[in-house]
Amino acid sequence: MKFRYDTRYTEHGFEMVPRVPVVFRNPRNSREVPIFCLIDSGASDILITTEIALALGIEIERGESRVYGGIGGEIKGYVHLVHIRVMNDKHEFAVQCGVLPLPTYDGLLGQRGFFDNYKVTFEKYKKVFEITAKK
Repeated sequence: MKFRYDTRYTEHGFEMVPRVPVVFRNPRNSREVPIFCLIDSGASDILITTEIALALGIEIERGESRVYGGIGGEIKGYVHLVHIRVMNDKHEFAVQCGVLPLPTYDGLLGQRGFFDNYKVTFEKYKKVFEITAKK
């Protein structure tokens, strides 16, 4: 599936970012929430905001506690099992997902979980990227 880069305005001007619609599903109650997630090849994990987790019916503090680090420092989050699938794709994957307050995006797709299950080909010079399920 091919997607176009999103254009967003930041304090540095306009920038293109690879965002994709992903359906997150809580396997305990089958609640689903579709969100646009940033594909971040430099991130280790899949992360979602606490608001998205609550919409999925996840009891946040029942997950395994983990400290996440990044440019802004360290922040405590909780790990939960969720199912994900790229919108309009038939493949669904069970993945570990960190739940924490994210300042900029509702969701972030990192190496563990996303890149384990999907091949991503970036062609920024064409303003497109392609995602293919590995199954």
